[in-house]
Amino acid sequence: QQWSDDVEEDNVETTDDKEMDEENTAGDEVTVEKKPVFSSLSEAIRSNASTIEDVRLLFGREIGTDGKRSVSPEDRAYLWTKVICGKTVEDVDNSSLADSFRDWQKNRNIASDIDGESTSMFDALLMKASSIDN
Repeated sequence: QQWSDDVEEDNVETTDDKEMDEENTAGDEVTVEKKPVFSSLSEAIRSNASTIEDVRLLFGREIGTDGKRSVSPEDRAYLWTKVICGKTVEDVDNSSLADSFRDWQKNRNIASDIDGESTSMFDALLMKASSIDN
């Protein structure tokens, strides 16, 4: 990346009121954020500041559509998450939806079928429902 998230003045541009709408009063300054420029696909898919368009552009430039090159195994999860969710892996992992899924997975009820194989409670209910007709 060409700018740091920690240094605010590196990613903002200050303009004076002559360039802004008439609603601004004389002497007001307006800050406009500069769009970051990413040097690689790997960098873009790990950044909150990148857009899906940034990722598409870099993907086409680095990987291409010829099928001869592929995304590295380290980048696959990041690429998939950025393209599908528009977020970084860390943002998705820290979301309430991910927390709910982990809780559900940890607390889901497990039952056993006739052979002792573990099944979900839903499967057990289906088996009971199908045995009612017999």
